[in-house]
Amino acid sequence: MVDYPSELPDGDFYMQRRLVLFLMASFLTACSDGGSILRSIDSWVFGKYGSTLFERPEEVTQIRGVHLGLDNLGQNSIVIQGLVEEASPNGTYVVISDQSGRLLVVLSQLALEEQGAIGLKNKTLRVLGTLESGKKGLPYLKARAMWGDSQVVPKADQQA
Repeated sequence: MVDYPSELPDGDFYMQRRLVLFLMASFLTACSDGGSILRSIDSWVFGKYGSTLFERPEEVTQIRGVHLGLDNLGQNSIVIQGLVEEASPNGTYVVISDQSGRLLVVLSQLALEEQGAIGLKNKTLRVLGTLESGKKGLPYLKARAMWGDSQVVPKADQQA
């Protein structure tokens, strides 16, 4: 017959460790909006793997759907994919397109490398962001995260 000890050695130490971890987690979630932490994690995961863990953004298959469904998509997170047609030299915006239209993607919330958005030209991007309305009512996407194909796709193949 096996004799099990009634107490773990240094049980108080483990209890104090758990209490400290619990208090830190409570303090961190109380001091900030819990949703912002989850959005940050989703943005990081989307940048690495092209999908999200917690949030379920709407997948828009054609850019024309953004222009036609602005009322339904406004202020919601969406994922859209397109070929980078134009990129700003300082990394603040890109214009993506597909066979149905073009869309401005604002990158001001992203920290791009020194090359900026120039290295993105003619590449296919998946972008996670919030759809907003511009000055003349035209939609633009405020990007939270990007996931790029490493392969360069020629424009002629995209429009065919």
